Amino acid sequence: MAIASGILGTGQIATGAAAAFFTVAAATTAYVKTVVFSHESAVTQTVDVWVKKAAGTNRKLRRFVLAQYESAEIANLALGAGDALWGTTTTAAVLDFTVFGAQET
Repeated sequence: MAIASGILGTGQIATGAAAAFFTVAAATTAYVKTVVFSHESAVTQTVDVWVKKAAGTNRKLRRFVLAQYESAEIANLALGAGDALWGTTTTAAVLDFTVFGAQET
């Protein structure tokens, strides 16, 4: 088994219907230390985050409201192969995310 640590994913959270923003690869376990959400635009963002088992249903993990220049974190998640984090926010292309942790293959 090999373990690689660092930044596991980056991008922006979608608006409208919830969509996966981080999915664990096949034959892999992800140990997510922190997911950081960072907001820069002037419009306040309502952010919803779900966790989804590979063959399961989305389950609400967290909701938060971020004003301009605010950030939020979700910490200490263990996710199996095919598990995913899903999210949605108020305005497209304004809410960045970075996933920090390790993956074991």
